[in-house]
Amino acid sequence: MSQPCSDCGRPTRSVLGVCTRESCKAPYARAHYATNRDRIQERYRERYASGHRLRQQERRRANPDEYRYRQLKCKYGLSRKQFDAMWRQQGGLCYACKRALELRKHGFAIDHNHNCCPGAKSCGKCVRGLLCGPCNSALGYAQDSPDVLRALANYVETHALEVAA
Repeated sequence: MSQPCSDCGRPTRSVLGVCTRESCKAPYARAHYATNRDRIQERYRERYASGHRLRQQERRRANPDEYRYRQLKCKYGLSRKQFDAMWRQQGGLCYACKRALELRKHGFAIDHNHNCCPGAKSCGKCVRGLLCGPCNSALGYAQDSPDVLRALANYVETHALEVAA
């Protein structure tokens, strides 16, 4: 199971005992780099010289769907089957506003419960649905708080009536 971060107390799956927040992991990353600088730089030089980055870019361009599904698995723990089922279940529409989503790089967002997995990655169990960019941003700015979202809806409705009157 996950242990609390030694710096901020949030849950973590890291062997270092720190979460994925930059403020918590940065000191450990700096110390690791300082200790292993020559080895890390040599590894990057070898990869760059071997054309690794160019081959990787070519693979991504040639197989964009495959790359997308690998990202979904890595970031959200979703298999191709699970994502396709979620897409079909929502009919290719945003879960919140019902606008059409596009299967391209920034055409949709996968929403997950940040109380379960606070970082950018998800365990896959807390994925809630597919959202369009504006709905995902609104939810993020409201920090997933139903009270804040209700208050914003009341605010908009109240001021819409004042203007209309």
